[in-house]
Amino acid sequence: MYQFYFLAVLFLVLNGFVLTLEQLSQKFENLLKIKEIFYSRMSLLVLGGAGVITGFFKLFATFGGIIIISDFFPAIASLAVGLILFLDFYKESSGNKSQSLENVDVLITQYRTLIGVVSMVLGFLHFIVPGALLL
Repeated sequence: MYQFYFLAVLFLVLNGFVLTLEQLSQKFENLLKIKEIFYSRMSLLVLGGAGVITGFFKLFATFGGIIIISDFFPAIASLAVGLILFLDFYKESSGNKSQSLENVDVLITQYRTLIGVVSMVLGFLHFIVPGALLL
C-alpha cells in the first residue's frame, strides 16, 4: 500500500500548493503561468477529486482486517482541500451566483492560504514520520 501512501502525500502537498498559489502569484510574477495551468477547469476537477478520494480512503485504513481511524489529520486536510478545489471548479463551470455559495466562498477566501500551508506542512510531516497514528 506504499503507492497509496505516496499518492496521499503527493496530493496533500500539491493541493496545498495550489491553494497558496493565489497569494504567491501576487508576490512572484513567475508563478502566473503555473497558476494558469493549475486553475484550469480540468486541473481543479482532477486535483479536487484526487484529494477527496485519497482523504476518504486514508481516513478509514485497515489494520489487520479491522477498520481503524488512521492518519486522521492528513485525511481531514486532504478532504478539506479537495472540497475547496471542487468548489472552485463548480464556481468556474456554472454561472450560478447563489447567496449561500457566495457566503462559503467569502469564508474560504479568508483562510485559503492558511489551509494550503497547513496542508503542505501536514503532507511533509506525514512523509517524514509515516508511522505516527494520527499524523
